[in-house]
Amino acid sequence: SLPSTMSPRCAVLALLTTAAALRAPAAPRAAPASQRREFLGSAAVAASAALLPQAASAKGRATQKPNFLRYGPRIKTLGGLLESDIDKMISSGDWAGLEAACVGEAKKKGDKVGPFYSGVTAMELWGNTYSDQVVSSKTKAMLAEAEIVSQAREFLANLACKGNGTCLKAEGGLFGFGGKAPPKPSDRELAAAGLSATKQARQAFNRFVAINNRDLPMDINPLAAIRE
Repeated sequence: SLPSTMSPRCAVLALLTTAAALRAPAAPRAAPASQRREFLGSAAVAASAALLPQAASAKGRATQKPNFLRYGPRIKTLGGLLESDIDKMISSGDWAGLEAACVGEAKKKGDKVGPFYSGVTAMELWGNTYSDQVVSSKTKAMLAEAEIVSQAREFLANLACKGNGTCLKAEGGLFGFGGKAPPKPSDRELAAAGLSATKQARQAFNRFVAINNRDLPMDINPLAAIRE
């Protein structure tokens, strides 16, 4: 309440002054420059983080499901080849069939790679899907087994070439003349070497499968082992 001794004019002025003071907002306190810089830096980092791809979008595991649909059938075909078909070719001396199964990279347009080569490359590609930015121990272990299978393919391809007699080079002679091709190894000798290689390939294939099936993602079917 206003004092009774205050004149009407003074009372009005006092009321106006009080109202103005109530309406005027308090001046904001300026933040120190260091705090403003820290906030702006944090905001920039947060914005950048929102734009960065998350771990799920990395090159390996993020695409495992479609890659399994692509590589899984090729690996399965190779397993069937190693389990029985390739031994039958070797035991029967079907070197042309073995060579076709093991043929590698196409040299010209229209050439086709064999199921052995196709399966090995699928093993390598599939093993790599277990890594993102850094190669995982699982990928390394799978690729080591795939390399053994790959070496067996190269050995068998060379074996088939010898069985066909197409890669037996002339030896001896003078300046490339008068040389004779070495005698073709017997089918028995070739078969013994070939069956030993396929046994090692089957063992490596099953180790690859076992490594793959450990801690398998829920949406990926396990690979099947083969008879050794």
